[in-house]
Amino acid sequence: MKKLLWVLIVTAVLNSLIFAKKEDVTFEYKSPVKADAVYVTGDFADWNSTAHKMTYFEAEDIYRQTMKFDEGKYLYKFVVNGNDWKSDPENPDKIDDGHGGFNSVLLVGDAYKVTFNEKTGDGKIREDGLFFDMDDAVRFNPYTDKRIRFTLRAAAHDIEKAELLIKGAEKEKYELTLFYSDGRFDYFVGYVNVVKNDISFVFCAYDADAKKYFGKTGASAGRADAVEFKSADAFADYIKTPDWAKHVVWYQIMVDRFRNGDSSNDPQFDLLPFSWDWFKQTNKEKNQGFYNVVWDRKFGGDMIGVQEKLTYLRDLGITALYFNPVFKAESYQKYNTADFRHIDDTFYQRGDLLALKGETDDPATWNFTPTDKHFFNFVSRAHRGGVRVVVDGVFNHSGTEMFAFEDLRMNKQASKYADWYKVSAWEPFEYTGWAGFGALPEFNQDEDGLVPPVKEFVFNITKRWQKPGGALTGIDGWRLDVPMCVKKSFWEDWRKVVKECNPEALSIGEIWTDASDWLNNGKTFDSVMNYEFAKLLVGYFIDQNTRISAKEFDMKIRELAVRYPQQVVFAQYNLTNSHDTDRIASMIKNPDREYNTRNRLQNADGRDYDNSRPSKKDYEKLKLIRTFQFAFPGAPAIYYGDEIGMWGADDPNNRKPMWWDDIKYENKTYKINKDLKNFMKRIIAVRNTYPVMRTGVFYPVSADDANDVIVYRRELGDEKAYILVNNSSSNRTVEINEGEEFWDVLNVKGEIKAVTKEEYVKNGAAHSDGTGIYINGEHSVNCLSIDEKATHKPKDGKVKIKLKPKTAVYLINRAYKWGRR
Repeated sequence: MKKLLWVLIVTAVLNSLIFAKKEDVTFEYKSPVKADAVYVTGDFADWNSTAHKMTYFEAEDIYRQTMKFDEGKYLYKFVVNGNDWKSDPENPDKIDDGHGGFNSVLLVGDAYKVTFNEKTGDGKIREDGLFFDMDDAVRFNPYTDKRIRFTLRAAAHDIEKAELLIKGAEKEKYELTLFYSDGRFDYFVGYVNVVKNDISFVFCAYDADAKKYFGKTGASAGRADAVEFKSADAFADYIKTPDWAKHVVWYQIMVDRFRNGDSSNDPQFDLLPFSWDWFKQTNKEKNQGFYNVVWDRKFGGDMIGVQEKLTYLRDLGITALYFNPVFKAESYQKYNTADFRHIDDTFYQRGDLLALKGETDDPATWNFTPTDKHFFNFVSRAHRGGVRVVVDGVFNHSGTEMFAFEDLRMNKQASKYADWYKVSAWEPFEYTGWAGFGALPEFNQDEDGLVPPVKEFVFNITKRWQKPGGALTGIDGWRLDVPMCVKKSFWEDWRKVVKECNPEALSIGEIWTDASDWLNNGKTFDSVMNYEFAKLLVGYFIDQNTRISAKEFDMKIRELAVRYPQQVVFAQYNLTNSHDTDRIASMIKNPDREYNTRNRLQNADGRDYDNSRPSKKDYEKLKLIRTFQFAFPGAPAIYYGDEIGMWGADDPNNRKPMWWDDIKYENKTYKINKDLKNFMKRIIAVRNTYPVMRTGVFYPVSADDANDVIVYRRELGDEKAYILVNNSSSNRTVEINEGEEFWDVLNVKGEIKAVTKEEYVKNGAAHSDGTGIYINGEHSVNCLSIDEKATHKPKDGKVKIKLKPKTAVYLINRAYKWGRR
């Protein structure tokens, strides 16, 4: 098909009133050839491909659609003929869409249309640059009991200082921090403790001798003229995320590749031992091609093996597990679900599904197998050890072995499940598979998401695993696979089911890009897999020729720290890599590739990927990356084996069997990196010890391009922590303005101890009751015990620290000793 040049013309009828809420935006789409149908969609339409159909004007040979928008920044694309997604090639304002393409950017509103060319200190303040919205959960953000985050926008480089003048808080005046700039605007952020829910406030902006008060109706010269923002109950219906999710350290497990605890339940075909040299080919692979059939390999990992290694995970300090799919499926990775009603029988008792008779989509016909019950028992055992459990929910599609699809394929239009899947033709039978994979038939959707019978089925599955009834212990939440493929209205209803089962259940969306549209209203997910964070880590700590500078990284990481409501930020799943990327140790060996691109050995653009064992220097850099990862707001995540130095290009090579001390591997390079493992154990213990490292407010301190040093501070109660990073290849000396003593907690002599909740509350941080980190009072958690004097003392109001090349340290103003009576 001839490639067409698509031209977008976007015109906006602008309202001159600064507080006008809606503006008309007309999209126009031209093509030399008439398409069957053209739609415009974007984050404003939940990326629904058929949300806004454009009208074709034959006389002008143009497609046109007019809609109303609030002031703001939007992402959009055209959808041509149902499946051809097009960004605007004529619009230079675009951003990565996370799938190898780009989204076009639309800016709406006077402030977004005006070019600001301001100069701090000139005594002039642009009133049209000032903005605050109490209906925006990012700008006005109650995030915990009696605590609110405020964000005031101003024109870039326009004002020197901003203050919040408030009634109903601990103080009447708070100076806001210039937190970040996007080049067009500066954003000033402040964290406020309120003493009552009924509050009123205005802002004050300063530049030289100029002063502007900013209230509900805009800017004014005098305080008396500023109309206050008011809230009778600031905490009514504010966004809530599970408290425990802000305190955990995650560990991701692909069951087949983790531990074979019982050979009697092993899969019957394509089974290999854990000791297998990964690139040694079986006869089948030699005959049919390694990358044609390596996907069929199975290694016999099971839930018995995971249970056996719970002690290992607890000893490491892990407090939450995320499992790749565990429901019945023929593949090793289980994303082609055959039966959502049951755990895969090769994970405990192979063949127990054969005893089931008469199960349908009706939950009244469902029973629990021995394997199902063993899984619930595992969850109970994990809870007793202080470990939460979340599983993968793949609700966009199933496998072809699922009962509904098998019935559909056999009975066609006469099937009870005729409308469950996206069938495009009955004779010959054709259907839509996710991403074009025939093994993954997609569930059918209407304007509200999954069609009613599938929706009801998924809701019942959700209830089944969260709230199994009787003495069985349900899971703690879900990680949602490709949720953007299902209309958002479905997820809004699904969330209600999740929270009705358990208000503290967690939902994590697999969203690879900016997730503001998913997270900033509290209606879909609690958090996402924070790939945006991972991309920044690679861009600053790993890349070389394309590396971003310290200041660029600093500005981007600041923005990410306040992009979402604070309660969402603290619950983010902060990963470096996963089963869908190359391993972090291998990323370090392969800089300048752009995150998760050109990293598959089997693809032409990945043939030059260095898949060799990382060097000692590579692992030292990995420690540097982990140090920042564990310091940034959100819950840090580890992909199985990364803690012991496993490496590998993207799938399938990132999914090797886990390395264990008691297995003799054919490949002698498969050796556990004990130094790295001990480092991980200590950094986890530090996070477990200090609440400030989990829910402390994150402040930027400095970013120095010349020395390649960045510094941040976190504060919570009387705890204060500094994160100092030297990303250069030379020694650096850094000074911080502090008048108290600090401990270098990653390097000071200390001991990791298993601490009970009772002792944690008694001898730990004065403001912590331990509810976030402990599930109950029965288990212990790894913490760092320090019985040493402070490593850094102030002199003339400053604390000085020397940083070795490519290292980072935590300076914390408290040291706790465990085991005291």
